[in-house]
Amino acid sequence: MPRVYSRPAPIEGILLEHIDEAAFLQNCRTRVFIDPERSWVDLGDFERRMFPHLHGLVLGGSVSAGLLKEKLTLDDDGDPGEAFVAATLYPTLDLVEPMQWLKEAMAQEPPHLTALIDGLKLTRGTGIDGWLEDFLEHEASGIQAVGAEVIGYRGLSSMKEKLVRLQSDPVPRVSLEAMASLDAMGSPCSRDALLPHVSAPEPSVRVKAIELLLRIGDRDAVALCRENCAFSGAEVNRRFVYYLAVAGTIDDMGILCDVMRKQPEILHSCLLALGLCGNIEAVDLLIACLDRIDDPDEYIAAYQGLRMITGMDLIPQFDLSEAEPVEIQSFRDAWREWWERNRNRFSREEKWRGGERISPAVLHRDAMRSGNPCRDMVDLEMVVRYRCPERFRHDHFQEVQARQLQAVGQWAGRENGKFQPGLSYFHALPST
Repeated sequence: MPRVYSRPAPIEGILLEHIDEAAFLQNCRTRVFIDPERSWVDLGDFERRMFPHLHGLVLGGSVSAGLLKEKLTLDDDGDPGEAFVAATLYPTLDLVEPMQWLKEAMAQEPPHLTALIDGLKLTRGTGIDGWLEDFLEHEASGIQAVGAEVIGYRGLSSMKEKLVRLQSDPVPRVSLEAMASLDAMGSPCSRDALLPHVSAPEPSVRVKAIELLLRIGDRDAVALCRENCAFSGAEVNRRFVYYLAVAGTIDDMGILCDVMRKQPEILHSCLLALGLCGNIEAVDLLIACLDRIDDPDEYIAAYQGLRMITGMDLIPQFDLSEAEPVEIQSFRDAWREWWERNRNRFSREEKWRGGERISPAVLHRDAMRSGNPCRDMVDLEMVVRYRCPERFRHDHFQEVQARQLQAVGQWAGRENGKFQPGLSYFHALPST
C-alpha cells in the first residue's frame, strides 16, 4: 500500500492561526475583568495558553509582522485582540520597520488605540525600552503621551529625567501622562502643576488631573469630584462617581443618587459606585433595582453593588435573557428577607465592604475575591484612603498581580491596626 504524505500547511496559514488564537485568548482575558462570576486567577489559564501562540509569531519574524500590519488600524468593529497581538509582538522581533508601522498607526489614533497601548505595556521583550525613549522625542504629541504612559506602567526608572522634562510640555495629555508615570515611580507631581488642568474643556484632561490630585492627597480634589458630578456630562461622570465613592464620605451617597436620577444613561456606573461608597442606606435602593431585568448590565450592577456592601453572595440562578416574572420576584424577595434579618448588624455611621467594616486588610481581601467588578479602582482606593505605597496593576499578567497583591497584603498586615475599621479616611487621615 503506497505511503500517503499530507501536504504541510503554508507558514502564513500557521501564523494566521497563531494570531487568531492569541487574539481570542486576549479577549477572554479582558472579559475576566468584568465577569461577575470569574476570578482574576482565571487570567493565568488564558495567559499560559496565549504565550505559546505569541512565541510562534516571534519565530515567524518578518512574515508575522507583515500579516499583523493591517491589524494596527482596524475599524471600530475590528477585533481589539488582534491589535493587542500586533503591539505586544513587534517590540520582540528586533525589526525596525514594524515598529515604524506601529508608531505611524498610533499617531493616527485608531479606534483600538487602547489595545495597542496595552500590548506595549505587556510585551514580554526588553526591546521596547529603547523605542520608548524614541517615543518621548517624537514630533507627534500622541506618541509622546503613549511613551510616557507605557514607561510608567513598566516602571522604567532609567527614563525618569526625561519624564521630568515632559511635565512642562504645553500639550496637557503629554504633561499629565508624564506626571502620572512619575507618581507611579514614587515621585509625586506638584499641586500647582495640576491645578491649571482641572477646569480644562477636554474631559479626559480634567479627569486625569483630578485623579492625580487625589493621588497626591489634595483634599480640594474631593470637592472637585463633587462639583463635576453635579455639572459634568455622563461620559465624564462615569469616572467621577467612582472617584467620589472611594475618596468621599458616607454622606456623598446623596450626590451619587442625584447623578443616577439625572443621568440614567450611566446607571450601571452609579450602582457600582454606591457599592464602593459602602453606605448601608444604599442597600434598599439597590434591592429596588433588582426589577430592571430589561437591562442585564444594570441588573448585574445592582446585585454586584449589594455584594460589595453586604458580602452576601446571592446571585441569580436563572438566565437573565429568559427570566420569568416569578424568578425575578423571588430573587428580589430573597434579598429583602435577608436584609431585614441582618440590617441590625450594620451601622449607618460606618463604611462597609463585603460585610465588614472597611480597613486596609478588608480592601486587600476584596481585591482578591471572585467577580469583583471594580478591581480597576483597587490601586486608587488603597492610595486615597490609606496612602498605601505599593502599586497594583489590575490588568497585568496574573503572576505579576499575585506578587503585587502579596506586597499590598504585607503592607496591610503591618498598617491595619493604625486605622479604625469603618471610618472614612483620606490619605490616612480621617475624612471631614
